[in-house]
Amino acid sequence: MLQSVQPGIAVQRTGGARATRRRQLSYGPDYTAIFRRLAEFVARILVGAKPADLPVEEPTILEFVVNQRIAKMIGVAIPQRALLRADVVIE
Repeated sequence: MLQSVQPGIAVQRTGGARATRRRQLSYGPDYTAIFRRLAEFVARILVGAKPADLPVEEPTILEFVVNQRIAKMIGVAIPQRALLRADVVIE
């Protein structure tokens, strides 16, 4: 995966808001919500629930993050529609 910003290259990756330091766009699960659910599952196991009896869950909350600072740095214009749909816009 491309991890550095080079002139004219738009970098996109999943990973939520925490993963946008060097990326123009990010779309992925909200890891805070995932870890919160994980803690609930651990608590249920610690009080006696069998792990095999617990349901398998998929993330239901996804974040779309746009890093305009990176976009400007590499000369890419983000469409207004994308900015309006973003959960987080980093200026």
